[in-house]
Amino acid sequence: MTEHHKAPAVSRTAGRRLFLIMLLSLPLSGCYIISQGAHFISDQLRARPTGRAAERWPQYAEFIMDTEAIREFGIRSMGLRDTKSYTTFVRTDHGHLAYVVSAARPTSFERHLWHYPVVGAMPYKGFYRETAALREARRLEAAGWETMTRRVGAFSSLGYFVDPLYSYMSIYPPERIASLLLHEMTHATVWVSNDVPLNEAIANFVGDRGALAYLAHRYGTDSPIFEDAIRRQSERARFTQFMQSLARELEALYESGLPESEVLELKTQTIAAQRARLATYYDEWFSGEAYRWLLEREINNAYVDLYRTYNDDTHLVEALYESVDGDLRSLLTTLAAIEDSLPAGRTLRTALESRMRHYAQDEEEVVSLPEP
Repeated sequence: MTEHHKAPAVSRTAGRRLFLIMLLSLPLSGCYIISQGAHFISDQLRARPTGRAAERWPQYAEFIMDTEAIREFGIRSMGLRDTKSYTTFVRTDHGHLAYVVSAARPTSFERHLWHYPVVGAMPYKGFYRETAALREARRLEAAGWETMTRRVGAFSSLGYFVDPLYSYMSIYPPERIASLLLHEMTHATVWVSNDVPLNEAIANFVGDRGALAYLAHRYGTDSPIFEDAIRRQSERARFTQFMQSLARELEALYESGLPESEVLELKTQTIAAQRARLATYYDEWFSGEAYRWLLEREINNAYVDLYRTYNDDTHLVEALYESVDGDLRSLLTTLAAIEDSLPAGRTLRTALESRMRHYAQDEEEVVSLPEP
């Protein structure tokens, strides 16, 4: 039975004890445990309550006030769990939190998985130092994997710890910070072990929809801030569609049964053709430079699979959302209720797939009813 993880909020002392237990049980090297654990605990010790941080660094006071409003909206209006995350603040000179490595096979979307306690198998591994992340990427490449190393601005400890705000987040646009915090708070509310794609689809959907709801509530739907949020999410969806289209082409190629050498050659041609298409339509599709990196950076299966990981299951979440009349609180409540009632051997994924089929069938029956 898939575990629907509802992690409890714990005190700092209890959290550190749990963290040490988790570290000792990690199937990872001792050096990794010590280096990552030391950095994590350092951040926990440096974190100050947001009220005190606003007094100490008044330049962040408005940002802290905004994040408090986002947290309150997520908890009160959306039903997200109050784990006390984002009630502390870390002042840092860095522009991001960590580096994450992921990997896929050159001629398939088989993902390299790392195994962790509590959360299960995950298709990425995080590092606080870039040198360590690049070392892991080189190790995987030597073993025949294609890799991607990216920067991340936040992560969720699933409520086992009080995840802090970081000072670099203060430059994020309103839509980005709202979506980011609500995304991570969703992970602490709903977590399905060993199914990262479904977890990310849920958090992406709730984070994005929740951000729009929050910004509409706070600023109004006719405000420039809300209009910018709509633009940002529309362009993000357009780029995701582009990457998913590329993924479908490549997946068909990988399943074609052609010799590997021919597959690799056609893969290069497919990526080049899609890159040329993006260059042609870029200024029509996008208003800024946020996605132009794809025209310059080498693209491999690890990059493409990242968008599959985060977005391929969105249809399952969206179907459930529509079935509960487009209400985020009801969506989260229904997810919990489905998981709690699962019989042995059935997963949340299979339950959602079944519900989607039944919902679609009911819709077809309603449409096909004869006129009285």
